[in-house]
Parts: sequence; structure tokens; C-alpha cells
Amino acid sequence: MRNLKLTIIAFLAVMLMISVASAGTFDLTNSNVNQLAGIDIRVTTDGAAKTISVELVNNPLSNTPLGIDEFYYQLDGVTSVYKITSEDDPSGVWHTNFDGGTADGFGPFISLKNNNPGGTGGLTGSPITFTLANSFLDSNILTNGHNAKFAAHIRYDGGCSGFVSDGTTTPGDNSNCKPTTQIPEFPTIVLPAAAAIGLVFFFQHRKNKKE
Repeated sequence: MRNLKLTIIAFLAVMLMISVASAGTFDLTNSNVNQLAGIDIRVTTDGAAKTISVELVNNPLSNTPLGIDEFYYQLDGVTSVYKITSEDDPSGVWHTNFDGGTADGFGPFISLKNNNPGGTGGLTGSPITFTLANSFLDSNILTNGHNAKFAAHIRYDGGCSGFVSDGTTTPGDNSNCKPTTQIPEFPTIVLPAAAAIGLVFFFQHRKNKKE
């Protein structure tokens, strides 16, 4: 009886460990575009349920987000083991490139799913959920040469777009991307300041003349 209890406890402990290890949250906050600083695309994994969800949770731009249309992940989708079998995204059918692909600035990934061009899913409150062929652990998700496990490409209106990842990159500029808080241009700071200083000198000069 004692051995049976120990066996049950050990089994429950293993199941708990698997459940914990197979569920995770990854915030993709680095972009290859400087103006996308502050963005957060959240990837939620549930290995037991065989799902990976992708959702924009913070938008730092005044541009309107149009959708996530590419998703890169470091699980071997070439074999049937971690193949994405379906996606819950009303915006359209996602095409699979099991040979992987390169996310600009974040290097090559083992697997790539894309709904490009035209993907409109993955916006705040409307995550894209991918279902894989088999269960997995987060420890099965590898990192590439840029220390990245995931990457996504997001489109905005006004010709703005960029790649976002949990890896490292050296970003560049995209002037079509407009941050919600913009640094004032130099003339807009200098001219009012010069005018204020000029008024001070003017009134001081008048005061001195009267004295």
C-alpha cells in the first residue's frame, strides 16, 4: 500500500513538472526598427495543449497596427513532430515554410509560418493561436545565434512595419513609423526659447532706461 502511494505521488509530481515546464510566456520587445522601441508582442506557449499564441499587447506608435503576418519559431517544423497543423486566425490561411527563414536583424530560424502579404490577426485582444502536431516542453524551444526563440513581423498603416523578437539586434530607422511621444524638432525648441530670452532683455532694457 505504501509503495502504491509513493508511486501515485511520484506520478503526480512528474505530471505537475511537465505541466509547469510546458507553459510559458515570452515577451518580444526588441525590434529592428528604432521607432518600435517599447513594443511588446507576447508569445504564450502551452505544450500540453500543443498551442502557441501570438498577440500584440503594447503598441508604441501612433500608426494603426494592421496585423502580424509572419511568425518565426525555434522548433523543428521540418519533421511532423513540431509541425503546425492549424491556426486560429480569421484573417486568412497561413502558409508554411518548414525550411525556416530569416527575420531581418534577428538571424535564421528553424521554422516559419507566414500569412504574407495581408495578415490582419494577432492584434490586441485577438491573438493568433497555432496548434502543433504534438505536445512539447519549453526546453524543446531552442535559441538561434541572436539568442532568439521567436520573432514576428508586424504591419502598420503609413508604410510602417518591422520585425520584433526576444533576441538581440542592431536596429535602424523607419521614418514611416511614428512614435506616440515624439521628441520636438530643434527649431520648435530654440525659437520659443530665443523669443522668451529676447523679451526678458527688452523689458530689462526699458526698466534700466526709466531708472
